[in-house]
Amino acid sequence: MLILSAILSSLAAGLWPGEGKDRLRFVEIWATYSPPDLKPNLISVPRLLSSLEKEGQHDLVKKVRSTHPQAFPPYKLDTLVVTSEDVDKPEDELVALVPELDTWQLRKFSYGDVFYRNVRSGYTHLYRPKEYARDYSMADETKSVRYVNVNNLAYRPIYFPIAWVADLVESVLTRVTTSGSKQPLPDPQSWWVNGRPEP
Repeated sequence: MLILSAILSSLAAGLWPGEGKDRLRFVEIWATYSPPDLKPNLISVPRLLSSLEKEGQHDLVKKVRSTHPQAFPPYKLDTLVVTSEDVDKPEDELVALVPELDTWQLRKFSYGDVFYRNVRSGYTHLYRPKEYARDYSMADETKSVRYVNVNNLAYRPIYFPIAWVADLVESVLTRVTTSGSKQPLPDPQSWWVNGRPEP
């Protein structure tokens, strides 16, 4: 995972060189150069819920929990083992359901941003995932993002399968090296993770 993260970071740094924008360009290349069939830009609903609960946004928590009542029952009895297909959503579905949430707020919980903060940064600095991620799955290894239930935690840590991340990195690498576009690129006027509208 450390090597895959380093490859993606180096590709992003090659496209948008400079300092002070590592997370922005990492999420940019993840979000805009990876193939849609991997669903790379889903919003991690468990991570979103955890943040809203921490902020005391109880009305928004109720709306987001309603996306899957069985997986997100009240009183934090989140015991069901879930996968990304069960609970995570595209941002447009969440905006339609909870219009109070802005795009930039949701993208803080997109897979690319969650991966950067908890997996890439964790392995780079600590040689393990950070608090909100795990390096093991609660089910057989598959090519789908999963969540882990941990006793005494009020949130579900996320698990990114190595095979899924490897497919994403390989696809990004292929697209970057075969695009023929002149590099480096100018920085976007607004980075994807900050809420830039989709084309």
